[in-house]
Amino acid sequence: MEIIGIGIDLQEIAPFKKQLQNHQQRFFSRLFTAGEREYCESKKNPAQHYAARFCAKEAAVKAVSSRADALITHFEIVSDEKKPKLVISSVEKDRPSFLDEVKFMVTLSHTDQYAVAQVLAFLA
Repeated sequence: MEIIGIGIDLQEIAPFKKQLQNHQQRFFSRLFTAGEREYCESKKNPAQHYAARFCAKEAAVKAVSSRADALITHFEIVSDEKKPKLVISSVEKDRPSFLDEVKFMVTLSHTDQYAVAQVLAFLA
């Protein structure tokens, strides 16, 4: 395994809550896939989950920044029964081909005020 990089990001939840209260769906549709939006909206406090996913995408950009010019829209958080997974978005077609070779480990956490995520990028 060759480690490409590690990234971490911390976000306040309040701005995401404000966007939700103002019904700024365009904001969320630009940054999150339909699956991510469906997952977050199914939760009691969607802002926490949006913020955590945003952190993970920002951390992923940081983790691969030495090798690729990635955007947060190149990444998606897929939730399964056990834990979230960071994958390359199937929606975003205009992405560096290098990303197709990279694997990720991700951890997300949040409180009432903050969300944080850490990402390890590696080649298997």
